[in-house]
Amino acid sequence: MKELLEARIEPGGRVRERWVADAEIGFEPVEPGWEVREWSDAMLGLFYAEVVRPYRGPCEMAIESPKKFMRLLAYGLWGEKVSKCMRDGAQLYASATGRWPGRAYIAQIPQGAEEFVEVDGVMLVQAEWALPGFIFIGG
Repeated sequence: MKELLEARIEPGGRVRERWVADAEIGFEPVEPGWEVREWSDAMLGLFYAEVVRPYRGPCEMAIESPKKFMRLLAYGLWGEKVSKCMRDGAQLYASATGRWPGRAYIAQIPQGAEEFVEVDGVMLVQAEWALPGFIFIGG
């Protein structure tokens, strides 16, 4: 038995997961920068793990009003170049939806970049609703 106890999105484009199991979990960092911590409770016979990694997955964002939602792919920047994240996020979005996205929304345009620049057909747009540390792919 291995069970996810908690998954929480944090600032900086990260997700923190807490796991419990009845046997050693043995998480291996998949990418550089992942943080993995494991421990056990001998009296209970349980094993625990905490994994901090970039969040790169689906989300729904309330845009302009609580009644209008956009289904997007949230892609944690995790210190990578925005253009690389746009390319990789667009591939994930296309794999999940069968459609190539048109836009990547970001809280702050990086220094040296310009709003409305296109990377592989995906336009970078500044959006006040975007969470720092993420780009949101869709459209």
